[in-house]
Amino acid sequence: MQANITTNGTLIDKNIDLIKNTKAVRQINFSIHSIMQNKNLNKQYLNNIFESERQLEDVIISYRLWNLKSIKENDINSQIIKEIENYYGIQNLKQQLMENEYIKIKENVFINQDIEFTWPDINKKEIIQKGRCLGLKEQIAILVDGTVVPCCLDNNGDIPLGNIFKEDLEDILSNTKTITIKKNFENSIITCKLCKTCGFLERLENKRKINI
Repeated sequence: MQANITTNGTLIDKNIDLIKNTKAVRQINFSIHSIMQNKNLNKQYLNNIFESERQLEDVIISYRLWNLKSIKENDINSQIIKEIENYYGIQNLKQQLMENEYIKIKENVFINQDIEFTWPDINKKEIIQKGRCLGLKEQIAILVDGTVVPCCLDNNGDIPLGNIFKEDLEDILSNTKTITIKKNFENSIITCKLCKTCGFLERLENKRKINI
């Protein structure tokens, strides 16, 4: 079984050798939009990510940006795009991303963009009551402490299903709690309060309604 890693990349330079020496990592998703929380672009941060991509030839690399269509010309997001253009020798990258959700930069390297959504928070107001999620059907997430959760948006472990340091993953995925959440999702029933605050699930359901 291979795993995808989703990270903001701030520690990638300290862990690159570990990743290079394992066959377990299939893909790394770099959420480089996270740097937009700062006013100034940290070029060393981006250089560390670019350098890691160069060293991980057999790993799929995905650069992720959010809210591209709403940013201004001098926004941090635009500055990131310019750095990517310079590093990979690409022209008109922003325009390409405005027209496509993702583009292929080179073999095994992609850049994705999408509209930002409301991150689920168990303390926030519920925004959706019914919906089908791919959590536990096509994906699970494992937090740094080994806690298994239905998807990577549960970054605080509010829906713990078990812990891989204490029990087998197969047992975790077949326990009563996991099966109940999965079957309920298949029938558009949202079991957990956290999921009812999820903007991604809300957006997914709205897309389904449009397609119908």
